[in-house]
Amino acid sequence: MNKFVLLFLIILCSCKTVPKVKPRPITKDHFFIFGGGYSATGNQISLEKNIFYMNSLLKEHPPASKYVLFADGDRGERSLQYRVDNSFPDKFQEMVIYCLGTTKRINDFYRPHMVVNQGSLKKVEIEKYFREKGAGIKKDERLFVYYTGHGAKGDKKDLQNTGLYLWHDGIYRMKEFASRLQTVPPEVPVICVMVQCYSGGFQNIVFKDGDPQKGLADNNICGFYATVYDRIAAGCTPEINEENYQEYSTWFWAALSGKNRLGFKILRPDYNGDGRTSFDEAHAYTLINLRSIDIPTTTSELVLRQYTPKTFSKSLGISQKSNVRQFIQFASPAQKAVIEALAGQTSTPMEWTIGELIKKTEALAGKMGDLKKVNKEKENNLKKLRPKVAATVKYHYPELGNPHHPAVNDILVGEKESLKKILKGDKSFNEFESLYRSYEKGKQQLTLLEREWVKCKRLIRVMENVLYEPYFLKATPEKIREKYLKIKELERGSL
Repeated sequence: MNKFVLLFLIILCSCKTVPKVKPRPITKDHFFIFGGGYSATGNQISLEKNIFYMNSLLKEHPPASKYVLFADGDRGERSLQYRVDNSFPDKFQEMVIYCLGTTKRINDFYRPHMVVNQGSLKKVEIEKYFREKGAGIKKDERLFVYYTGHGAKGDKKDLQNTGLYLWHDGIYRMKEFASRLQTVPPEVPVICVMVQCYSGGFQNIVFKDGDPQKGLADNNICGFYATVYDRIAAGCTPEINEENYQEYSTWFWAALSGKNRLGFKILRPDYNGDGRTSFDEAHAYTLINLRSIDIPTTTSELVLRQYTPKTFSKSLGISQKSNVRQFIQFASPAQKAVIEALAGQTSTPMEWTIGELIKKTEALAGKMGDLKKVNKEKENNLKKLRPKVAATVKYHYPELGNPHHPAVNDILVGEKESLKKILKGDKSFNEFESLYRSYEKGKQQLTLLEREWVKCKRLIRVMENVLYEPYFLKATPEKIREKYLKIKELERGSL
């Protein structure tokens, strides 16, 4: 056996104050599912489809109860945004429309949503659920909380006090939600899955009233979040093709159900070989497969980062100077799978340390910063050229001076080739077109760079979790260790 691994095991065995947490048998599961947009223009069809996907999962695992709040509830308004056709506008039409005004929501349509629900996405409805339903859940039952909607940045006083956008009802802050969750009996296990922008702020519901200064709450809570508190998340789109959906719950629910969004079977992850897929294995599967800008995180990760001493040495067999191969030796099966996969995806040598990975992310961040500056300059030049191109367009087609003129669509579609011929002979348009295509290419390059940066960040965070745990278990008070182990046990649960 590797001498570092042997030393680590000896130290862990000597920590007699660390209790072995036994999972309590669960008889029933309750699901509280809520989401939707803040208005029709922010209520994309992908949010509706997320609820449908969740419903398909629950058909295989029928819950004791399911309570859904979505957008405008049962009002039947044209509250859902969707896009049927991407053929209009094409690139040429898009450039012309951009010069004349805006391409925003140019081909989006609206209809009533089709989510069967018990109410609208309002603060009063959320609090009603916890008052009338959540407070009555028994200790041998579980509560699942799933939010699929839009997230708000933290407030000025507390950047981690992020929020949920409600349906024409402002922002519901993390600290408010934490206080509401604390009305659930403390013996009841609560598993949260939240996929909104800035969702990592909701990790803090593990603290009393969502405040780290007040210490860990008595509640038995764990959570899985699409991204950290200071980043947007992927996922909200009016596109109807689910094959293109790239967001956290797409992979998380697929891992747990064994079926993807399209209903096709997938090989469920079972990294520890116990014959089932746990929540933390589903999270690991998502970290590996998610092709987006998200940096997913969990409750246990926050507790580790909050309480682990920031001084590391080889005394516990692993330190910041350890290389990737050594981290794999100390990792759990799920962590090992993530480290191996992401190291391969980022071409990270096994001899590298966390420090070398951090240098790589810093270099990528520098490249992204430089590219953003170049793109910003291009964008400013495009704005300067817009009026010149618009003047040429309106000279030949005066009707396009009013976007509400009934002939606008006929001209952009029926007269497209004639308009194209006119503009191709215009010096300002040719300059604009060249710059526009260069600007679009720059945005694509930036997306690729950011995805590589994100994968490196995911890898670093998982390696840091491996590093922190032995120091956390050795140095933190027994009460905090007990809480951490309960959280880990919840994260290792399954449907």
